[in-house]
Amino acid sequence: TGAGSNTTASFPVGVKAGIGVAAKEGYHIKYVVADTGTSPTGALTGAQKLVEQDHVFAVLLTSVVGFGAAPYLASQGIPVIGCACDSTEWITDRNMFSVIGTQDYTKVQTTYGLFLKAHGATNMGTVGYGIEPASEDAAKDAALSAEHEGIKVGYINTNFPLGSTNVAPIALAMK
Repeated sequence: TGAGSNTTASFPVGVKAGIGVAAKEGYHIKYVVADTGTSPTGALTGAQKLVEQDHVFAVLLTSVVGFGAAPYLASQGIPVIGCACDSTEWITDRNMFSVIGTQDYTKVQTTYGLFLKAHGATNMGTVGYGIEPASEDAAKDAALSAEHEGIKVGYINTNFPLGSTNVAPIALAMK
């Protein structure tokens, strides 16, 4: 639930489908779902429920606020498999395994600036979600990469509310 629910609503359905395939191959897997409410505190509460009440042996995680649960899950030795899309815990915590690889969003990549320059960009704006550290860092990184290639960065906003559809103020600010 919460502002980020539209990005992960189908995740439990996919897990259920995968468990169905595994069952046909003779594996019997049980699962329970925890809801983060799209808040770091909610992620921690959900993780504590999974470990202390449901006694899970692993967590499948896809959430922009998973970083709220990461220290607790690491301290409990619970393996976490999921999408490294929220913060740097996927790089630093030995119990976290990303299915999409990891990217250190605190490091600037030259790719953005090189791509924009190659396609004639002279001015750019960048936006990130304030609730998600990786999104904030990615927005800043894109701006630095562009500046490195001589592209003007006319607008940076790293606090866009997750789930908001009101982009008019941003469009006007960029203009």
